[in-house]
Amino acid sequence: MHSTIVKSYEDDQSLVDFKRNWKHIYKFFAKEFGYVCKRNADIKDSWQETIEDNITIKKTKSIQSSRPSSSRSTSSLKYQRRLGTNDVLSLSNVHKNIKKKWILKSGRSVEDIIYNTSKLFTYEQ
Repeated sequence: MHSTIVKSYEDDQSLVDFKRNWKHIYKFFAKEFGYVCKRNADIKDSWQETIEDNITIKKTKSIQSSRPSSSRSTSSLKYQRRLGTNDVLSLSNVHKNIKKKWILKSGRSVEDIIYNTSKLFTYEQ
């Protein structure tokens, strides 16, 4: 089933929203079929390993295949730490707690622009 979930991921989706949608779908169908969903503290949540890691690989391959073959990159992702769900939630909490925002002449908030862009990151920048 995890390959179906990974294949359904669109690059413009946030991983948090994607997980939330699949969780909703799973609970809906479990209820339709009469299953009861209970979280067992002894069982590890494998979403990060089975889904998010595969989505990251899919995104990386997509980026690499979209680059011209003649260009060679000297950058490496090995030194970067992969962002997890806790990082995304932390970012969201920090953004919510900002009291004063810098408003541009266009009416847009600098902090909102940075936050919306950073939600798309999968690795520390």
